[in-house]
Amino acid sequence: MDILQKEYDQFGPWVLVIREEEDIPQQFLRVKDDIAAARYAIKIPINVERRNVRKGMPLYNTLLAFTEEEILLFQRTKYAVDKTVIPYGDLLYFQYGQNLLLGELLLATADHFDSVIFNPVEIEPLEEAVRIIRRNFVTATTEVDVNSLPENREEKSHFYESLVLADFQDEAVNPVEYQPYREYRSEGRRKKQVLQDTLFLAAARELVVINRDKPVKAEDDADYGYRYTHIPYDRITGITLDPDPGDESVLDLSVHFGESRVVFPVAPDFSPERLTALLDRL
Repeated sequence: MDILQKEYDQFGPWVLVIREEEDIPQQFLRVKDDIAAARYAIKIPINVERRNVRKGMPLYNTLLAFTEEEILLFQRTKYAVDKTVIPYGDLLYFQYGQNLLLGELLLATADHFDSVIFNPVEIEPLEEAVRIIRRNFVTATTEVDVNSLPENREEKSHFYESLVLADFQDEAVNPVEYQPYREYRSEGRRKKQVLQDTLFLAAARELVVINRDKPVKAEDDADYGYRYTHIPYDRITGITLDPDPGDESVLDLSVHFGESRVVFPVAPDFSPERLTALLDRL
């Protein structure tokens, strides 16, 4: 079959796995050797309705390839293909989440963030990408016996419980801390605010934080999204609680990586005791 015809026939909003050279979009053929050498590669479609697609038009702007040592991010520009190399060991953390038909994979290093936006209608290719990153981005050999950790038994989120059962069914995890929903009214705001719930999950080699797409929102705003933040224990240099500069009614729980950090809003009475105890075990 004609390669352009095959690409046109297969095109949809879904992420596709690149299994052979014929699967590589013609705009990316200049990096075909990098793709062929990778253990796994996927292509992210452009955001366009199928009825507006024409045979031969560029249908993919982003490719991801995973080797034994690094992630290769290829992004098509007007005249070239930019290549970003992200060694697994350089990742401070990564985030993976979705909100209806909008998904995101965020790769964070000390120098930059790389965001890949996708449609999660076909999620398996991205789930395999997440499994590959998790297998490779932890450099230390130390593991935590999660079954020996004290569990926060106040966790009452059936939504998060179902996510954990589905996504961590083959490994031991422990919900060490939970920030429940809180309603409050900030100074200067007419609408009541909601601090949405957050689950801090201990896995053997990483801390996994599950929270909503909008950690803080107006009471009547809808939010159907959620995201995972995967943080290797060996990257964490500390945890602090600080005032939030934009909202005096919440605190910022910061997980530090030297001069970098990732922040999760929590209630003023939140205690990081179980989280610091977890890190003390390392």
